[in-house]
Amino acid sequence: MHIDNKKQASRFNMIFSLIVIVLLIVLAAHYLMGTIQDENLIYSLWSGLIIVLLLFRYGGFEYISVDFNDDEIDIKYYRLFPFNRKFNRIVIPDKLLGDFKIQKGIGSLFSALILFQNRSGAMAQYPPIGMAAVNSDMQRKLLEQLKKIHDV
Repeated sequence: MHIDNKKQASRFNMIFSLIVIVLLIVLAAHYLMGTIQDENLIYSLWSGLIIVLLLFRYGGFEYISVDFNDDEIDIKYYRLFPFNRKFNRIVIPDKLLGDFKIQKGIGSLFSALILFQNRSGAMAQYPPIGMAAVNSDMQRKLLEQLKKIHDV
């Protein structure tokens, strides 16, 4: 079985990109032509740009592709933020899946999937996988599949 959030990730990427581009255009127009006279508005635009960039970078917006093969779970993921993007992959044999949980954030923002693997009697924790760009239907399917494997 294959599960991915390509559609949702593309949508989030487009929304954040448009917001950043619009804010940069407005700020550039101000500095080139002096169109905005209110300094508080300029500070608000800069603050908005910084907040949007920080949320996009640290909010848990990631592309996730999960393949449930016959005897292993193959997870590929990367952060949607375009700078310093790192492609990651986790492959866990079914019999070594220790535990899993979804760490809740503020709504879906800052939420993450955390996987544990049995390693010679101890539990190893993988880095959290951001779930902010994953809809509730995909989260439900993913948790159902992981639960099936974990309970076997």
